[in-house]
Amino acid sequence: MSNNKNGAQIAQEFVDKAKSWIATNPDVPLKSDGSVNVTELANIFGIDRKRFSTNEKLRDVINKYLGDKQCSKIGESPISKSVEDKSISELKKENKRLSERIVVMQSSLRDVSKKNDELNKENESLRIRLESQSFNSQMLLEYGRLPR
Repeated sequence: MSNNKNGAQIAQEFVDKAKSWIATNPDVPLKSDGSVNVTELANIFGIDRKRFSTNEKLRDVINKYLGDKQCSKIGESPISKSVEDKSISELKKENKRLSERIVVMQSSLRDVSKKNDELNKENESLRIRLESQSFNSQMLLEYGRLPR
């Protein structure tokens, strides 16, 4: 971008880059929580990520694209988007499924904690045995029973 362009022209270049990218890219970069990865989008467009909050036209172009793709829009929580689109019965089913998953994970956590406790006890027992053997070896060395 040339230094002799005004802010509106530069902003329009960002919008044009976004439109060009949208025309050729079916995938939206997402974070692990399902929200849009704004930093990655900014890197793709070669712009500062702050431009999404300061350039309304750019944000509108991206958000329209994301709305068409059924993704969370920039600045929108992925949870709020998914809740808006689901009926109460779907939410209850999902809540039940997640509750069941929590129970399974809690059970798994208890099992892992129990195994961890057992391993800690075994480790302590082995540490005591090692210290005892070390002490016995030291005693034998001091009394001349082992070669130095």
